[in-house]
Amino acid sequence: MKKRQHYVPRFYLKSFSRQPKPNRFIIRCFDKYKYKPYEANINDVAVERFFYDYNSPSQIENFLSLLEREFSRVFNQIIQEKSIEKLTGTDYTIMSFFILLQNERTRSARIRNSQIAVLIYKKLQDELDLPDLSSLSEDYKKKLFETRAKKAQLSFMFSPFTEYNINELPTEDTVKKIFNLDWILGINNTKFDFYTSDHPIYIHNPDRNEVPLEGYGQYAYYSKGVKIYFPLTPKLCLILYDGKIYPNAKTLGLKLIINLNELNWINTQVIAQAYRTIFSKQKDFEFVKKCLKNFPELKNPYRNRIFTI
Repeated sequence: MKKRQHYVPRFYLKSFSRQPKPNRFIIRCFDKYKYKPYEANINDVAVERFFYDYNSPSQIENFLSLLEREFSRVFNQIIQEKSIEKLTGTDYTIMSFFILLQNERTRSARIRNSQIAVLIYKKLQDELDLPDLSSLSEDYKKKLFETRAKKAQLSFMFSPFTEYNINELPTEDTVKKIFNLDWILGINNTKFDFYTSDHPIYIHNPDRNEVPLEGYGQYAYYSKGVKIYFPLTPKLCLILYDGKIYPNAKTLGLKLIINLNELNWINTQVIAQAYRTIFSKQKDFEFVKKCLKNFPELKNPYRNRIFTI
């Protein structure tokens, strides 16, 4: 079975890498936790042993590999044409599913789910006469909440196609919600690049009164005024938005020229959402360092990643 399982696909990371040799793609990285830049093969980033599957065959990993063939086809079409004008309805559906899975399949998403599981445990502790959390060993708590977080993660990714059918928001409905947003392709003509990360998608919910840097939630797709940002290359960013709240954006057509302030804002969110690694095609991580200086809490991979309402 595949022991090393990626949660950001390599076909995506190639757009932010350089190719010094055939079939060898090197990406520049910045570790937020260690505050350290380094370079790595894309085979060795955004990957963990047995992240989805512990048993053979690797059902989830193999299924994701099959899906990525279609995801990469639409993704590469957008990249090559630098446009979304020729996408078909099927293409939009495929890309909507890609956005959903990519936002839910990462280590950042699992940490969020683990934090939710802790809150649920605390809420049910007295009602179900559960042991006090402080009485449990750290190893047991880690295993307990990692297991529950993984089940919730797979459920939200594939509901109703998994046994963990506990979500109120089935995958199909969420894909439709993403599909029905208005789509635009951001073009970056500045001398600086979009970053990406080990959690490359950012969902912005401006009407929820939370600070965007605090995190994201699984109901974010349904939030009034939602915006989704997905850097595709150092110069292209897919932007989805609620056209009912931002009707004037439709006058822009299907392309938007990104100015430096908008680029910096999007890059800040990329840095915030990352588990711990920022990716770039260039060596320049000065903006990352500046952002972490202003928001040092973002260095912590296990910072709060759920909304507290």
